[in-house]
Amino acid sequence: MNGMTNLHTDDQSNTTKTKILRYVLHQDVKKYEDMGWKVTGDLSHSHHGQYSVIMQAPDKK
Repeated sequence: MNGMTNLHTDDQSNTTKTKILRYVLHQDVKKYEDMGWKVTGDLSHSHHGQYSVIMQAPDKK
């Protein structure tokens, strides 16, 4: 696979979404969850996972 797509993309110029991600210390996860953030990566596959997780901010409406 070469990363190219066969999908028609001319009409997709307005489909870009912005997501806010942040490293959050384990001790602060509950505080962020109370603000609507969601854990998106637990980093268990690396040494960083002993300190933090990756969280995503709620979508703005």
